[in-house]
Amino acid sequence: PNHALLFGISISLIGIILVSLLTNLNAGIITALSALFYTVIYTMVLKRRTPQNIVIGGLAGSTPPAIGWAAASNEIDVLLPWLMVATIFLWTPAHFWALSIDKLNDYKDANFPMLPTQESYKRTSIFIGIYSCATVLTSLLLAPILQLGMVYLMLSFIFGLYLMYKSYQLYRKQIKAISYFVFSNTYLAVIFLSMV
Repeated sequence: PNHALLFGISISLIGIILVSLLTNLNAGIITALSALFYTVIYTMVLKRRTPQNIVIGGLAGSTPPAIGWAAASNEIDVLLPWLMVATIFLWTPAHFWALSIDKLNDYKDANFPMLPTQESYKRTSIFIGIYSCATVLTSLLLAPILQLGMVYLMLSFIFGLYLMYKSYQLYRKQIKAISYFVFSNTYLAVIFLSMV
C-alpha cells in the first residue's frame, strides 16, 4: 500500500506540473482539483462506504473536457466544456453500474458497495435507465444551447434513443450488462465526435 500511495502521489504531481507548465495554470488547477477529488473524496472516502460512490466520484472523471478547453484557450468560464462535463457526469453511473453487474462477484469479493452489490438487479437496472434518460436529455439540450446543428441533433437523438432502449433491454434481461456497457462507450464517443 505504501508503494502504491507513493506511486500515485508521484504520477499525480508529475501530471499536474506537466499540464501547468506545458499549457497554463487554469488547466493545471482543474487537473489538480480533479486528481485531489478522485484520490481523496472518491477513492479514500466514498468507494468503500456508499453504493452511490460512482455518482459523486464520477465528477473527477468528467473533467477532461474542461481541462482540455482550459489548456487550449486558457479560459474556464465558457459554457461548452462544462456542459460536456455534465454529460459525462450523468453518463458515468449507468456505465459503471452496468460493468459492476457484469463483474458482480469481483465487486463482492473486493467488498466494494457498488449499487448492484447492495440492491437487486431490477432496482439497479431502473437506476441505469434513469441515468440513461438524464444523459440523453442533457445531450439533446446541448444542440439548441450551443447551436450545434442538425448533424449533432440527429446523431444524439438516434444514439440516445438506442441507449435508452439498451437500458430497457437490460431491465427486461434481454441483454447482458456488458452489452449496455460497450454501447455506452460508443454512445459517448459519437456524441462528442458529432460536436466536432
